[in-house]
Parts: sequence; structure tokens; C-alpha cells
Amino acid sequence: MADKAQPTAGESLNGREERILRFVVEGFVSTGVPVGSRTISKLEGEHLSPASIRNTMNDLEDSGYLYQPHVSAGRVPTDLGYRYYVDRLMDPPALPLAEQKAIKTFFRSYRGVVGAVLEHTSRLLSRFSHYVGIVSAPHFERTVFRHIDFVRQGPGRVLVIFVSQAGLVHNRMIEVDVDLDQLELNRIAAWVIEQFHGMTLVEMRNRVEEILRTDRAALDRLSGQALEFSEATFAEGFGDDGIYVEGAANFFGEPEFANPEQLRLLMRAIEEKDHLLRILNSCLSGEGVRVVIGSESELSEIKGCSLVASAYNFPDGSRGSIAVLGPTRMSYPRTVYLVDLVSKQISKFPS
Repeated sequence: MADKAQPTAGESLNGREERILRFVVEGFVSTGVPVGSRTISKLEGEHLSPASIRNTMNDLEDSGYLYQPHVSAGRVPTDLGYRYYVDRLMDPPALPLAEQKAIKTFFRSYRGVVGAVLEHTSRLLSRFSHYVGIVSAPHFERTVFRHIDFVRQGPGRVLVIFVSQAGLVHNRMIEVDVDLDQLELNRIAAWVIEQFHGMTLVEMRNRVEEILRTDRAALDRLSGQALEFSEATFAEGFGDDGIYVEGAANFFGEPEFANPEQLRLLMRAIEEKDHLLRILNSCLSGEGVRVVIGSESELSEIKGCSLVASAYNFPDGSRGSIAVLGPTRMSYPRTVYLVDLVSKQISKFPS
């Protein structure tokens, strides 16, 4: 579940302050309207007068947990208020049983290739959160190599098709000095699979370089050509990891993004996926669900948003991450549960 990062300002709140802060957060998330003292005083089980509640809200505002948009309005949580709520006050994360069943059924019944599963998972996250679903593929160079094909495309041009243990596929075109027919290319591919099956691509590249450096003279024709093809394949890195984003249009109509310029900057940040990938990669180091709230993000364009993220682990040891990006005024218990459940289900998929 969510990491327990402590608030960056202020001491622990007393029972009354925590109760008022919870009312404000949950009321504002539910309605989008600043929460006033009279609203709280009418809530069942609350026996404080509006004046006592106002005094407590003033204290919470002075401590940085709430703010007042304008003089006649109620209070709205700050990023610090949301952080305190997520870490200490929110109810145990939950999702209706029907939605849990639908998510589990999706992963049990899906028979597509892994890349398609990752893309559909971003749609699944968006559908159940009503925000933006994000999925990053595992670092391809760190995935375990299972299969390779060399496919002739013309004189000296060969398409290389890598398949990882988890089922991820990566294609690249190489140019070689010899022109071999498809039968010879199949023999080369079979030799590479026999020699390097079960290695990561990083290990495979390092082993190819070592053999060519130390044992090149002892190689027969087949193994020599296979290693030269492999060397050409690894001449460049494998580029950025895949990232799938779905549901950006869900931000349209959200009151927090009524300002066209703010919305434009947010859309640009979502389109520039390398920024999102950098943030997601920072979530791979730990376990459980991480919640990054508003100004805690390193990306200024999404400081009005929260990111709820978790790593997933394929059976071959490779790791990727999933996330939901939405306004800070989101249902954190629901979103945390959703991300946690999906990360566990996707981890089981290739097995």
C-alpha cells in the first residue's frame, strides 16, 4: 500500500484537528466545493459548534493544511493536507467487488502479446479511475532473452526480432557486409538462441564482445557470422522503454483545469512521455504503492495533479510501473487500491 512519507511541516495533529481535516478533504473531493464550518457541524456524529470548527480550521490553515480560496468561502486542502490525509487518515483502500472481479477477469482471460496487454492496462486504469492511466514497459535491455529471428530484407539488410522471456518484442534493422539467404539466417539465429538463451540483453552483449575480443580466431564460420550479426545488433542501444498513456481527455471539464493555459501545459507534459517515464522510473526502487501529491512532483506542469504509482514484476525478474495521474482532488483510497490490484494482476500475466 502507500508509502508512509511524513508531512514536511508541522507537528502531529490532535484528534479534533484530524477529524476536521478528514471532513474537509473528503467533502472537497466529493463535491469540488470548499467546505465550510456549518457543513461540518451538520455532519452526523459531529457535536462541535460552527464557531469551534472555524477556530480549528483557522489553526489548520495557519499550519499549512488548509487554505481559503477567498474570504467568504470555506476551506480547501493544501498538498500538505492531502499528504497528512493519505498517510494517516484515509480509510483502508477499497474498490467495489464487481470492479475487482472485472479487473481480475480481464487479466485471466486476456491472450494477447505482452505489449498489447500493457497498452490495454493503461486503458483499464483510465476506465476505472476516470483519470489518466499510465503503464511503462520493463527496461528492454534488462529483460531475459528467449528468442531471436534474423529475417532477410534485401542484400545486406536484416530485420532482427528479439523476444524476451516475458514476451516483449523489439525489432531493429541492421546492415551487414554479407548477403545470406534465409536458411543461413535461420541457422545463425538457432546458434544465438542456443548460446545465449536465459541471459539478459546486457549480459548477451557483454558476452558477445568478450568472445570477439578474446576468441575470434578460434571461431568457425557459423559462430563467427552469428557473433558479427549480434555485434551489429548491439551497435546501438535499444532506445526508450515503451510507455502507454490513456485518458488525457478526462482532464477536460475538471474545475481545477478551467484555465486554458494550465490545461495546455498539462497536456504537453502528458504528450512528452519521457518526462512521465522519468517519474515512473523513480517509483521502481521500492515496493508497494507510492503517492506523489501536487508540488511533491519534480515536473512543474503536473503540480496540480497527484500520481499514484506502483512497480510490477514479471516472472523473469524484469520490472515496469503503472500509475494513475489525476487532480489532487481525487479519491485516494479508491485509486490506491486500483493501482495496487492492477500491479499485482499484471505481475502474474506472463506466467
